[in-house]
Amino acid sequence: MQFGVDQMHLAQIGFAREARQSGTMPDRGARMGVALDSIITGGCIISGGRVQNSVLSPRVRVNEHAEVLQSVLMENVVIGEQSRIRRAIIDKDVVIPPKTNIGYDLQADGEQFTVTESGIVVISKGMKLEA
Repeated sequence: MQFGVDQMHLAQIGFAREARQSGTMPDRGARMGVALDSIITGGCIISGGRVQNSVLSPRVRVNEHAEVLQSVLMENVVIGEQSRIRRAIIDKDVVIPPKTNIGYDLQADGEQFTVTESGIVVISKGMKLEA
């Protein structure tokens, strides 16, 4: 199973690099959301956050000052303000609280989530994270 998760992550990120889709979305204030070398599907909101080399499924929201790098976010994922996500697969209906770091301390991540041998953090469908 670990092999399959790693392969899925590599395939999705590789596809995002090939697609070279990028764009921005205006926020209420002067901040702009930015998506670079990523696939952003319909219904996503990048509200003052940054997404790079990632794949966002429908109805994903990345809030202000949040950063998502080399990750795959499934439907209805919300990334809280000032959160940092790196090399992660986050399944459906997960809310990441503000100021959360995922993918930066794999030992700590391994206590709460699945971490593959290659260092990809996997967060299960509907998992509830504490703020």
